[in-house]
Amino acid sequence: MAAVLAPLLFGVPVALGIAVSLIRLLALRYPDLGWATTVNSDAEELYLGHTLYQNPAHGYTGQIYTPLFPAIVSVFDHVFLWNGWALVVVILASVSLVILVARVGYARTAGTPRVVSVLGAGGIGCIAYWCVSSVKLPVLDEARADQFAWALALFGLIAVADFGPRPSRRRVVGAVMLLSAALWAKQTTVAVVAPATAWVLALALRSCLDRRAAVLFTALLCGVNLLLLAVLNLLTNGWEFFINFELATRQSDEFSYHANFIKGLQCTALAGGFVLACWLASVVRAGLRARRSERVRAGAHAERARLRRLLVAPDPTGRRMLLLVAYVVFGFALALYFMRKQGTETNQLIGVVWALGLLAAGGWRLAQRRAGSAAVAGGCVAALFVLVQLQPVRSAAASADVSIPALEAAEQWQSVPPELLAYARDHTLYTPLYADLNVPDGGPLYPNYYNFADLLAGGEQPLYLVHALLDRRFDAVAYFSLEGNGYTSANGKWEENYLWKLDEVIAARYMESPLLPQGLLVRRPGPERAAWMRDCFGPFAASGASFRIHRGGGFWCSFAADELQLVRTPAPLSEVVTTRAVRPRGAIEVSLEHAHPGRVELELDGGGGARWAVQVTPAPGRPDALTVATYERGTMLGRASLGASVLPGGRLGVRLALAPTDGQLEAPVGHGAGTVAVQVPASAAPFAVVASTGAGLDLRSLWLAR
Repeated sequence: MAAVLAPLLFGVPVALGIAVSLIRLLALRYPDLGWATTVNSDAEELYLGHTLYQNPAHGYTGQIYTPLFPAIVSVFDHVFLWNGWALVVVILASVSLVILVARVGYARTAGTPRVVSVLGAGGIGCIAYWCVSSVKLPVLDEARADQFAWALALFGLIAVADFGPRPSRRRVVGAVMLLSAALWAKQTTVAVVAPATAWVLALALRSCLDRRAAVLFTALLCGVNLLLLAVLNLLTNGWEFFINFELATRQSDEFSYHANFIKGLQCTALAGGFVLACWLASVVRAGLRARRSERVRAGAHAERARLRRLLVAPDPTGRRMLLLVAYVVFGFALALYFMRKQGTETNQLIGVVWALGLLAAGGWRLAQRRAGSAAVAGGCVAALFVLVQLQPVRSAAASADVSIPALEAAEQWQSVPPELLAYARDHTLYTPLYADLNVPDGGPLYPNYYNFADLLAGGEQPLYLVHALLDRRFDAVAYFSLEGNGYTSANGKWEENYLWKLDEVIAARYMESPLLPQGLLVRRPGPERAAWMRDCFGPFAASGASFRIHRGGGFWCSFAADELQLVRTPAPLSEVVTTRAVRPRGAIEVSLEHAHPGRVELELDGGGGARWAVQVTPAPGRPDALTVATYERGTMLGRASLGASVLPGGRLGVRLALAPTDGQLEAPVGHGAGTVAVQVPASAAPFAVVASTGAGLDLRSLWLAR
């Protein structure tokens, strides 16, 4: 009996931690959700009756994940508006997975009271929870969709594994609903849906599953989800598909498969040890039986017959284990792929670790059929408990001890500062983290930093928020942190220094006040300052093309049609580039500030590896002259110095006459009066302008054809 209760060595502290953390959460009036506040904001947007998917310039846009989780949370908000509901749903989803693991692992050993077997199986479920807590980012204590999505997915997977040869229509529909809900809770659960579908079709082909049931399952699964996808995109003009399925593909990849493989092994090592501990007795016993057997080796026909008996057996344990193994292999590989994207972490492996817990539960269930194997399994679990208390193991994996993970997280939970809550009752307030404090009074609700960071990293702008800051719609705001520049630009793939730009907008319109809580800025009185900033958020239409701000970022502005000017940037140089390949022809007038000369460079195939470039800089020793130099793949073709045109404001300008050619490029030729003839390749390529602060471009005589 003691061996059956061995899992409680883990189970008691884990269960205690979950219970205490839930109690502590319910005691917080307004929990500080950190990063996951964006998930709660999505739920509040639905609570307010608004869509999550629209043009980011026209309104609030949701996170990049499918919307079921915030939709569920919004239902609770209609009962009682509280931002802690998302955490409650996460905790309950984790508990449901503990129960699922316990149910898979439950079996009675002869002579063992039922309550003892139930407690032992419950302990197995808690060990699975503990294994998930060993993942670097387990999100067991964050208001994210992961635990909820994987609960739906794994319940659906077990439901599919439990199909008998002729499953009822109700069972088939239930499995489809669970798997479909998982997909709409988080897209990455396709790692479960794909092997489950393949499993059903394979069983039907082997005549181990009624083909009508397989057709019903596949048709319902595809039909329901395609219909939902079509309806949502019809209602949102395609924005749902873009935000949920396209936006992430436009972000950068940061990690290699090799690095992800190492992290994957580290995250699943403890769960693998758990599987070994639970299966050891049954595997050893099976080996001994095979050795004592007089049969040498079954033939291929006998092996196929044995497999068929397993697939159609009344006890679904064998089918569960086979399908779980298939998912673990496929899910692990797919997680390595998902983990390449910026911002992703080992939470992509959560489903795999829970599945390993279910595999361990299957081994425990098998071991309970005989007193001897049950004792060995219990001893192995007890040995695992002792092992993870050893200092070398704890040093190798910081969370590889029974540290009551849920309880530790609960000790770190805090409430949103009360002074912010008090201020938000009577004022409109926006901070990069707490963007939803006005929701109890009906709004407004704007995307917080964690919400629109993915938008920026996919090349889109949160112009709905930008316009609100430009219009001074808030009574008080706070500055953005500049630490997210690498993430928001997708490591330089899109516009850099966007947060610096937003801070400059705030600084021109808001100021410090001793009457406000620390960190808040109050609206400046009087007329708007720096109204010119309104013309400095691209993309800019000019010369038949569209330009977007890229490297360096800052205030590239278009104060008149077909004109661009770099007013301010935190970088030495900043770039604008066309959104498509073009063939430049015609003329472009480049100007520099006379008092603070810099440089302007035009490039084809923008970036450090440009195959053609023309650079305009002040002429050495000649204060009213400019030098134009052309380059091909970094090699100078030649240069020409000439007197510059003096433009309004004392600016110095030069006119570049671009002559497309398919032949060999030649050096620039000056024609006096500030005009230079420059040859440019005739083939289409992205056209970029790299400049220092103060540079201006007149593109009215330029045509950028496709």
